[in-house]
Order: sequence, then structure tokens, then C-alpha cells
Amino acid sequence: MEVINVNGDVEDEKKFRDKLLQAEQELAAAKGREQALQNQLAKEVNDNQERFKKQLESQSKLEVSSPLLFFFLCIRDFV
Repeated sequence: MEVINVNGDVEDEKKFRDKLLQAEQELAAAKGREQALQNQLAKEVNDNQERFKKQLESQSKLEVSSPLLFFFLCIRDFV
């Protein structure tokens, strides 16, 4: 005759469900942290692209104005 331990099966099932719930919660938390890091990275990339664009525009303006400035500095001695 076989003895069935119903209480043991219920306990094992409860432990399994608790572990599964904990694993699901940890996974959800990890996904939330990952999303926050991805958002932060995207913002940093965007900010750096804007800074780089402004630096290029500034350098371009300097390159255009430098020859003119040189020209005016040179001709002022002749005027």
C-alpha cells in the first residue's frame, strides 16, 4: 500500500510558486533597470550629438571669419 503525502505536495507546490513569483519580480525589476539605463544612454547620446553639432557650427564660423579677420588686419596698415 502506497502512502500519499498530500501535505508535502501542497507545501512543495507553495514553495515552487513562491520561488516562481520571486523570480518573476526580480525579472520585472531587472527589465525596469535596463529600460532606465537605456533611456539614460539615449539622452547622453543625444546630448553629446547636440554638443558636437554646436562645436562643428562654431568651428565652421571661425573658419569663415578667420580669413576675413586676417584680411582686415592686413589692410588696416594700408588705409
